[in-house]
Amino acid sequence: MRVEARSMRLYDVERQIVGEVAEVMSRSASTAASLAKQLAPKRTGRLRLSIAIEQRGEIRFRIVAGAPYAAHVEFGTIYMDGFFYMTRAIAEARKQAFEELARIKGRIR
Repeated sequence: MRVEARSMRLYDVERQIVGEVAEVMSRSASTAASLAKQLAPKRTGRLRLSIAIEQRGEIRFRIVAGAPYAAHVEFGTIYMDGFFYMTRAIAEARKQAFEELARIKGRIR
């Protein structure tokens, strides 16, 4: 009985941590998508409208740009430099996520 009670408490702690991490990752994905939309060049608006979030699991998210020319704008071509709108957005969102995750880790100790 005692072992079972402790394992339930551990399970509750685990669920709480996973829940908090999932919230951080969701906010981070939203931040990245929003920043990418702001940083993407606007000619027709099609590229910005094509940026979306795909959830790949409880704590895994993917930011995608569905416009067929998105990679050319991101990385450039022999005729133009890249804008690196997605790279910059993800780097900023990642930095914020690591800061939030460090705060969660600090509370666990």
